[in-house]
Amino acid sequence: MKRLSFLLFTLLVLIISCKSSRKTDSSDTLTGTATNKLIGKYIGNVGADTMMMYITTITADSIRGYCRNKDSDIYKPFRGAYSLENGIYKITASDDGHDNDNGVYAFSFDTNSSDVITGNWKKYGDDESARISYSLQRKTFLYSKTVGMYPEASQRALKDSDVDEYSGDDLQVIRNEIYARHGYCFKNSSEMGFFVSQDWYVPVSGDVKSELTVIEKKNIPFILKHEKYAKAHDEDYGR
Repeated sequence: MKRLSFLLFTLLVLIISCKSSRKTDSSDTLTGTATNKLIGKYIGNVGADTMMMYITTITADSIRGYCRNKDSDIYKPFRGAYSLENGIYKITASDDGHDNDNGVYAFSFDTNSSDVITGNWKKYGDDESARISYSLQRKTFLYSKTVGMYPEASQRALKDSDVDEYSGDDLQVIRNEIYARHGYCFKNSSEMGFFVSQDWYVPVSGDVKSELTVIEKKNIPFILKHEKYAKAHDEDYGR
């Protein structure tokens, strides 16, 4: 029976569930759109490591995102507060959870002059001299219908035979990949945690409906129909 290689998805769900004690509030609204100047993916070198930061959600009083080193499979969700004055964001945030390696971020972003985040991070309990400074450049978003584990969902109209033998969870990922290719900022922490593990993913917007292609608009309800059926019958087929 067909299966996609989604073991990483399960692993990341467990990681994020353990590290985040708060669930995303369904009342949160993403103020960022495709034109928001802060939401996005930022990359830069910190010593011998490559740091990757994702700013994914901005509400009226908070900011959320994820951070990791390039060679690590562990993405740390963080959250904090920000101020915006004269086009300059100033953010103070902390890693979610109580891991011994967690800490506090302080960084800024000038929307008037650059696509660079500059700041520092300090591990809980360390003194000021242990602060790690960073400068991260925004990664440009480019839509591509060839990325992902199942790019066919953005390339052609799917048939029953294409999806019949996938599990409900696999079909959910196949469906969400369509949105992810357009840079959608997922509000569900498990889904976002999965996609920030994909090197091709660049979050840019909380609403990508107008960006979907004709083929994608046709495939999404088609996949969802099979997804619901599969989830209702997965145990019957031993999936």
